[in-house]
Amino acid sequence: MVCLVTFECVATPGNGDTVFKKLKELLPNTRNKEGFIDLVAHIDQDDRDRLLCVQHWENREAYESYVNWRKSNGDLDVSGNSLGGIPLAETPKIRFFDITDA
Repeated sequence: MVCLVTFECVATPGNGDTVFKKLKELLPNTRNKEGFIDLVAHIDQDDRDRLLCVQHWENREAYESYVNWRKSNGDLDVSGNSLGGIPLAETPKIRFFDITDA
């Protein structure tokens, strides 16, 4: 079943643009992973250090496999305290949603 995934992260103060640039470097590889459907990255209008990626994957397992690959590459710190070597202010929030027919 298709899974919607939200990935929200908060950069350390004043580093939102740096994290966004790093995401732009990392995302082409994301789009080539098995099970990937689509992704849109957003910057919070009221807090430019807060970023949200809304993604669709064929299933949750495909996303989890992708995250494990990112962790093994060092792109995502196992503790969740950095993204691509850039420190984050808090651990990213990842949520999984089923698509409904509503």
